[in-house]
Amino acid sequence: MARWLAPYVADAGMVIDLGCGTGLLLDLLRVAPDHYYGIDISEGMLARARQKHPAHRFLAGDIEAPIRGIADGRADLVVSLFGSISYCGLEAARDRVMRLLAPGGRFFLMFCGPRYPTRSTFIDAGGGGLRPEPAARVIAAYAPERAWGMSAVVDWLPGRAPNALFDGVLRLERATIGRVARDLCYFLIVTGRRSSRV
Repeated sequence: MARWLAPYVADAGMVIDLGCGTGLLLDLLRVAPDHYYGIDISEGMLARARQKHPAHRFLAGDIEAPIRGIADGRADLVVSLFGSISYCGLEAARDRVMRLLAPGGRFFLMFCGPRYPTRSTFIDAGGGGLRPEPAARVIAAYAPERAWGMSAVVDWLPGRAPNALFDGVLRLERATIGRVARDLCYFLIVTGRRSSRV
């Protein structure tokens, strides 16, 4: 994930991390504190993120709604990792992402696919509002430059295989199942630039 994200973060000025949780993006990559806002609906997650990354800015907010303290058109990069954005309506989240982005700004978003609720680590069994979408609907909504599925076959590998094998399987998955059978994957990653829908 860090390798995939690094070029986007390196080229960005202001990064807005939607559904930042406890600060995973900052755990993976260095982002200057004055170039980062982490947004999450959970005060508990934000409290942990602030402990881990005290120099960075974290705000409570809903991905679908305007975020107090952040003006539209401010972000050079909007990131949402591991399905946080899938707890929102597809079009409402898309509109928020596009409004947050500056002209030419980029996005790197991970959605939960229709298969995600079958994952052994699925923790939303209590009905917390997850809205997995078929890849075709996400692609139609975002018109991304790139879209690929992730984690169709690798869930059982961590801890059972060397990291090099795990990385190789992920690369192979991205080039095969992740391209042609995206809905067999637990996650869909879409990347692109701000569209003219704003």
